Amino acid sequence: TPAYSILPAEGIAHVRATNPAMKLLYIVRDPVDRALSHLRMAAARRSRPGIGLAWLQDERPELLEAALARSAYRENIARWGAALAPEPMLYLPFARIRTAPEALLRQVEAFLGLAPHAYGGLADSVHKTAPVAVDPAVTALLEERLAGERAWIAARFGDAHAA
Repeated sequence: TPAYSILPAEGIAHVRATNPAMKLLYIVRDPVDRALSHLRMAAARRSRPGIGLAWLQDERPELLEAALARSAYRENIARWGAALAPEPMLYLPFARIRTAPEALLRQVEAFLGLAPHAYGGLADSVHKTAPVAVDPAVTALLEERLAGERAWIAARFGDAHAA
């Protein structure tokens, strides 16, 4: 869950102490898409039909900050990597969940040392947020604030992870 990505170093240390041999799967998504998904889910839970800039900046600035924090891949990955090194981490592009789910699962199986499994319903949508309109000014703000994250993801992982 993206909520784990923002755990402080102490929280990560606790997770590692719970299972010192753990392997971490880290799903990387376009940071703007990830932030928009976060905001849409929050708005849908509040029965809001849309997300406007005034609502985010004046009434719900904590939602905007939470969305940005969970999309701060450079910082979050560095914190997890430092806490878990030299334990292995597998970075997976979010887009492959939809475009190549079986190949993604085979990669996870190999990483975890699991035997291949027969999966059903790979094309099914598990969680679909209700449609929520987003003011283009909100998208523009996220594009501006997360441009560095997009560039970092492309440089670190290549374009496949940025999609």
